[in-house]
Amino acid sequence: MSKVLVTLALAAVAASTLTACQKQKRAEIVVGGHPLVVSAHLVCPEHQGRLARVSQAPDGLACVYSAPNGAEITLSRAPLGGRRVGELLQATERDLAVLLPTPPALEQAGQSVVSNQVGPDGAGQDGSDNTRIDLPGLHIQTQGDNASVRLPGVSINARGDKAHISTGFGELKNATIDATDGAVRITSNMTDAGNVDQTWMIATDAAGPAGWRTVGYVARGPLAGPVVLATLRSRAEHQGAHSGNGDIDDIRRLATLSLK
Repeated sequence: MSKVLVTLALAAVAASTLTACQKQKRAEIVVGGHPLVVSAHLVCPEHQGRLARVSQAPDGLACVYSAPNGAEITLSRAPLGGRRVGELLQATERDLAVLLPTPPALEQAGQSVVSNQVGPDGAGQDGSDNTRIDLPGLHIQTQGDNASVRLPGVSINARGDKAHISTGFGELKNATIDATDGAVRITSNMTDAGNVDQTWMIATDAAGPAGWRTVGYVARGPLAGPVVLATLRSRAEHQGAHSGNGDIDDIRRLATLSLK
């Protein structure tokens, strides 16, 4: 069961990061209702929380910040150029992903392989140790290195050193976390009929060609564009990426300054 526990612990750390970034929603501009408007020139203060401004474009359409852990954040006023918001963000993900080493197959983490074949002695048909706990609102099954956990609004599947977490309530609605022994991907999509509010991040243990270990973005604004796009790159170690990227809170606040 050690691999399962390690994986769930890794995913839990990632979940806490996502929770922190989403808590700002109620205190900021809530997506919904009328479409947001992006300022003609970005609001780029000298400091935003732990972020420090490094440079600012003369035309007011971009600015660059640094974080204490060495992360680099580029804030830009991104026009759609005839594309849909989804196309812009997919292109952004491709551009950022090439900065990392080829990550493990994170999409396979969501496959549940825990069966219901638990014998009276707690052993599965294949001889593996099984556990099954069914309580009101809590269901846990384990089979060897695999585990399945169900809580109200939360689903966790672990398969060896892979884990998939999905949520469907409150501030964590439409959030997913896919984790392996060497990488974690966090996605939160609160986009509605009028506005985009999306966060995406991948962190890896190994460094890419230029030393980057974490990449991601925060995108907010009207679906018709332009949108405020804040991209993140960090060379921090894997564990530092989870704790240090509490800077995501500051990135979201920074992006919100240019919305009205």
